[in-house]
Amino acid sequence: MRFWTLWLALGAALTCSSDNPRCLSCSDNRCQLCVDSLLSGGRCTPIIYKVKNCLFYSEDGICSGCVLGHFLTTENECEPITITGCIELFKYQVCTMCKSPMRIKSGKCEPAVTCEIVNCQLCTLDKLSNEVCFKCMQGSVLRFTPEGKTVCVMSPTEPENCLVGGPEGVSGCQICELGFYMEGQKCMPTDEYDFTFKGMLT
Repeated sequence: MRFWTLWLALGAALTCSSDNPRCLSCSDNRCQLCVDSLLSGGRCTPIIYKVKNCLFYSEDGICSGCVLGHFLTTENECEPITITGCIELFKYQVCTMCKSPMRIKSGKCEPAVTCEIVNCQLCTLDKLSNEVCFKCMQGSVLRFTPEGKTVCVMSPTEPENCLVGGPEGVSGCQICELGFYMEGQKCMPTDEYDFTFKGMLT
């Protein structure tokens, strides 16, 4: 699973009204995206059979997406990526995202090639080789334009630690940063899981 496709797949979001510390995104008081847990009935439920370094699960014990810096093997394990500078792989061999501030070029992470989107910290390329931002610099929030492009904008209407803001012209965080969960109108810190972007940014 490519991480940034999750952002595209989620609709305009809103808030969770109850305590759900593994939920990154909600709509109509129901969780849409859980970390290190299963989405069930609009809530995040605990995993009994965990896969080390797995971020998202499709079923208990079945990983659907590893934490950045690891890739999902055919044996349902999250193994470290050994390609220099690479933090996301597609089909086990092709690098699709590099550590900040590098951008992928011809399958490699080169220090001279950096994200072109203003204020973007982590970026990748889509199937048409258009740059897509995954995470903005601190102080900016990621938004999608009506054309489906990503931009990083200063947004005083979004809560702190918001990763993906509402669609253009709509306030409200869609997805909180890793290490935070959505509660009411805020992204609140949680120690329920220990996955963050730390280490991916340098």
